[in-house]
Amino acid sequence: MKKINQSKTPILLAGLYLSTASLASTLELDQDLVTGNEPVIPTLVLSGDTQYQLGTTKLVSTKSAHPVICNRVENYEPVAGIQFRVLDPNGDNKGDTDTSDSLMGIQSDVNFNVKNKSFEITTENRSKSICLTSEEYDYIFNDLFEEVVVTGFSNITYDLIGVPVGGYVPGDDVRYDVTYVNSSGGLQQVDMIEYYPYTNNSPAYFNGQLVSLLSCDILDGNDLSVGSCSSENGVIKNIDLLAGYKIKLSVRRPISDNAVVGEVLQLMTAVFAKTNTIDSAGGTDRFVGTNTSFSGFDLTTINIPVVSVN
Repeated sequence: MKKINQSKTPILLAGLYLSTASLASTLELDQDLVTGNEPVIPTLVLSGDTQYQLGTTKLVSTKSAHPVICNRVENYEPVAGIQFRVLDPNGDNKGDTDTSDSLMGIQSDVNFNVKNKSFEITTENRSKSICLTSEEYDYIFNDLFEEVVVTGFSNITYDLIGVPVGGYVPGDDVRYDVTYVNSSGGLQQVDMIEYYPYTNNSPAYFNGQLVSLLSCDILDGNDLSVGSCSSENGVIKNIDLLAGYKIKLSVRRPISDNAVVGEVLQLMTAVFAKTNTIDSAGGTDRFVGTNTSFSGFDLTTINIPVVSVN
């Protein structure tokens, strides 16, 4: 992704609240991991107030207007003096096992890009703690002066089952499968995290966290079940997959009666591959705690329109 140099103003964090709604601000999170050979810089459209507090908390906290999935290696704690937290539109952060903690440390100054009204934050140790979102929500770079990032092939697929004739209306159940296949050619351990809207912070959303988890299965290369997995509200952790094996999550979710007709349900699933690397100091188990790093990720989205009753 090419970027044009713009004027940047360093932000001195000193216990303030900034209304991102009035500024229509966005957030760019720099990170080291790449997709293909290209670095990925998630750009989040912000919602509500961004909170900056030093004092004893030393925390920057903000919420995205569109799907975002953050994840960190178990037992990893940021070491930076100022830490950073991103919430999804539901007000959650599924990759955070302890909601009292922040996910990331801020490695350098927070810069504000005046032209694009965007904050630019570089976080520490992005192989331990990262946030992802889809390029389709990155409107900053969709102009004549920038290259639009094209989403490549994903090993994650959504399969809608029994779609009603004419489409989904408020109150309908949505039945779907999310499947990830390990095409790496070797053994992978992965976390798989699914985002779906369930609060009225999004115009189209499901009926709270009501969900019928039909199954979570490990499939072999012939799509035969060889084991089960545990999904905690769309979070599946530390699954070992042989080459060609799959994780398949099957759910049924009811659309809220108050979902806005003409809007779309925004769903997103991310998979984080894990490995034991040279920078993973500490621990003895290959896949436990800070002895683990993220070696890459996969991401896909689906938008499901909500239509009016015929």
